[in-house]
Amino acid sequence: MSDLAAFVAATIESKVVEDLKEENDRLRAEIDRGRALALESSKGGGRIEFTGQGGSPVYAYCLLHKANYLGIPNEGESDYTLDLTPNTQVICPISKVFDAEIRVNGVKVSTIGECDDADMGDKRSTDNEVHQDEYFVFYTGHGTHWKGFVVDISYSPALPDDDERCVLTKDIRDEEIEKVVFRCFTMEIKDVGNEEDILSSIRRR
Repeated sequence: MSDLAAFVAATIESKVVEDLKEENDRLRAEIDRGRALALESSKGGGRIEFTGQGGSPVYAYCLLHKANYLGIPNEGESDYTLDLTPNTQVICPISKVFDAEIRVNGVKVSTIGECDDADMGDKRSTDNEVHQDEYFVFYTGHGTHWKGFVVDISYSPALPDDDERCVLTKDIRDEEIEKVVFRCFTMEIKDVGNEEDILSSIRRR
């Protein structure tokens, strides 16, 4: 009897695990579809926001139709850039940078922590303050007109380190940083098949 009970319990557990995996796969597919649709909907313009978890607070935003044309890095692609408008009332703590959400027309498409690559920029001086830039690179756009995008953040004061160059965001404590600014959003757009939508809605300069 005990062997039968163990067999039934194992069977039920296996079924539950299988059902949970199927449900997880289904939800993941829905999330991926939602992200792709959000990027696709940006063809007609719209708004990009950098927010806390769940969409609040908004740290910075930009409007797609105000993007500036940078040029053609590769055949079939075009680069555009947008200066982000910061929310001066809310500062993102350095410890929350990787949790910050990137939203296109209200739909979350990624978080900073999900970037495919990161690159440290040089330290720079403005208004008698020393800042450091860091770039987060995303490759995306499967089935959409997006090739990818880059998010540039700046924090100050820039901290000294052994080679007198840069310190990684992940190595910094909140008490060491006065402010974090989401500065710039650069996007790579596939030209082919999009001449009548996003390329015509973005102002070339």
